[in-house]
Amino acid sequence: MQFSSLWEHWIAAIPMIWINLAVTAKRLHDRNRNGWWAVAVFAVNRLSYIYYGVFFDLSFGVDISIAVELLFALLAVAISLLQTWVIIELFFIAGTDGPNRFGPDPTRAALQYPVDSPSEPAGIPDFLVSRAGPLPRS
Repeated sequence: MQFSSLWEHWIAAIPMIWINLAVTAKRLHDRNRNGWWAVAVFAVNRLSYIYYGVFFDLSFGVDISIAVELLFALLAVAISLLQTWVIIELFFIAGTDGPNRFGPDPTRAALQYPVDSPSEPAGIPDFLVSRAGPLPRS
């Protein structure tokens, strides 16, 4: 791999990592958890990529003892359980109901202050009717 392509890879990867950490921290705040747990979530994800690469490289074609193979399998199960809990925590469990230490509940705040939108009739919008002129009589 050339240096320039590696540099271009990191120029794209650093903003994506930052956005990932920021969105995860915001979701953790919604769950009334400290945003620094986003670093742990990121570490678990990166650890799994590294570990599964090593696990599959060492388990196929290399003669290792049964104890080491069992240790690799137990670590794979532990990492999978950690990843499963992260998915459940971030995607399936509802946020704190009402305000918490990180601020008001965003869903309740949205219900209190609805977005002002002009009411449109179900038919043709006004700007199209005024340009078209009156309807012909039959």
